[in-house]
Amino acid sequence: AWKQVKWRGSSLDTKPGDLATVDVIGVSATGAESVLYTLSSLQQDFDISSVSVLSYPFLKLRMRNADSINLTPYQLRYWRILYDPVPEGALAPNILYSFKDTLNLGEQSLFTMAFKNISDVSFTDSIKVNFTVTDASNVTSSLFVPRLKKLNPGDTATITYLVDSKNFTGKNNLFLDVNPDNNQPEQHHFNNFL
Repeated sequence: AWKQVKWRGSSLDTKPGDLATVDVIGVSATGAESVLYTLSSLQQDFDISSVSVLSYPFLKLRMRNADSINLTPYQLRYWRILYDPVPEGALAPNILYSFKDTLNLGEQSLFTMAFKNISDVSFTDSIKVNFTVTDASNVTSSLFVPRLKKLNPGDTATITYLVDSKNFTGKNNLFLDVNPDNNQPEQHHFNNFL
């Protein structure tokens, strides 16, 4: 959820002349940008809780300085966007990872991988997992892996699958994807697949 925009600064001039404004720009999931608000220097604490995170998952700030009298810019001290963040998880092979990369025909191997909530926010629900194998003929088969438990901050879950090589002759590639297609909101996805 978006909460508030706060910005502060000052003028270096003894005579008034600075005209500083800050645009709050909503950025859609496709990258389209829309100016939602233009804030004057009298609006330095501004409520943006009505902005939909579904419509605008990203926000940008843009400052405009004008001073036709003294020709000096307004001195920005800081600007901030306050918000409630979404969780962030990551595969954690440093905690747990086990699997043989080569199996003899008929051999079984237990695949295990840890997934950890590395943020300060809980996931809202159990976490979907896609586990697939692609054979030498480029045919992909889905392997059933149950959803992971809802993870609280710092909590870890284990992805487990018993791979039986008699079902996968020849060269195969395994692909693991946790929280595929952004099944629930998460900050990043690049650290969720193997």
